[in-house]
Amino acid sequence: MRNTLLDMKKLYVSDKRSSKLLIVTSKKVGNAPYRNYLRRCTKIIMHEFATAFRGIHTAIFFKKQTNRVTFHQIRAMLCGKLQKKL
Repeated sequence: MRNTLLDMKKLYVSDKRSSKLLIVTSKKVGNAPYRNYLRRCTKIIMHEFATAFRGIHTAIFFKKQTNRVTFHQIRAMLCGKLQKKL
């Protein structure tokens, strides 16, 4: 699933109840505090949807066009992608 600000890919589906999340933010996205902010926001949002992603390993790639988006914008993008995926 592609977006102008991020890509989300389902890597692996397991029979187990555990899931893994990979968040990739390159240096082109911004400085270290901003990249960490993106990772923290994404982890919080994905934790809200933990039951929907049980057993699915997911990778999220932030693109370099991600210029100072807020938590609510990230949540809206991920919610849209999650609804399409489910």
